[in-house]
Amino acid sequence: MATFKLVPYTFDIYEEGNKSNIIPFDNFNNSGKNYYDILFDDLESDMKNKEEHVLKGSKKSLSVESITKYPEMLSGLFKYGEFGIQASFTDINTKTVVTGMERKPNHSEKYPYFYLFYIPKGQHKGIAILQNYKNIGVKTTLEKILSTYLNGTHLKVEMRPLISRDLLDQIDKSRLVEFNMIRYNVPKDIAEKFRDDKANEDDDDSKEFHEIRSIVANRNKELNLSGALRQTLSETGNDYFIIDHEEYNEVKAVIEIGSMKKTLTFGNGNNKYRESMELEFTSLNGGFPKYEELYDNAIEYLEHLIEKTGAY
Repeated sequence: MATFKLVPYTFDIYEEGNKSNIIPFDNFNNSGKNYYDILFDDLESDMKNKEEHVLKGSKKSLSVESITKYPEMLSGLFKYGEFGIQASFTDINTKTVVTGMERKPNHSEKYPYFYLFYIPKGQHKGIAILQNYKNIGVKTTLEKILSTYLNGTHLKVEMRPLISRDLLDQIDKSRLVEFNMIRYNVPKDIAEKFRDDKANEDDDDSKEFHEIRSIVANRNKELNLSGALRQTLSETGNDYFIIDHEEYNEVKAVIEIGSMKKTLTFGNGNNKYRESMELEFTSLNGGFPKYEELYDNAIEYLEHLIEKTGAY
């Protein structure tokens, strides 16, 4: 069965070039409106006008399928996909190529992705809970789109993942032997150095490679967690840490417990860690979970996050 996750992020809005100047949600940017209402208006407008956000550089597209208002919360579904490749299709029942149907480079999938924004009154930081399908999520694309809503204001939206203290405590109690940081979109200037000489100059090289930065301990040695990991996190004063300047999409730590080695992935679904909620559904619609079930799980998760973080 496919793996679905709900991944939590903290988000705020800052003045471009000055990240320390975080804009409060109330009377947002002296508009007389709360950011909650402004974001609802933008998302609802996109839904009604069937607006399709196309990011040609990353070859991704996103649209708003639905939105519902709740007290201090906005929730619904995005439709999200990628484009840029050509492919034929095989009917798995007949094991034959489907005739008269072919994916073209300008075709993008339209997969449903759940979202929930918690925008508390009197605060300047909120929580976003976003659905991931396997290793695919909308965070980076959504972050760019939310910032485009603020065009002309010199403001930017930043979303940062939350990592639970429980995960770090688990690593602290074990021998940390390897630490991997994975980046799926390599910076263009680096990717170009490894490009195929025959490649099209217009191709986005950053999607052809991924980068893994590994820190590995020699035999009978272990890594210093304080030096290897905690420097990348900001102390929040509660049970969750925020990755302050995210450069990597995924972080994996290999710990040694007795004679066994165990890999902990930030975002794994073990309830103890709670930095993401991994979901399995017996009832799917078109291979994806139903909105109602995702919403119920997200509310449970949000209540946990509010309790642990104080939000904020």
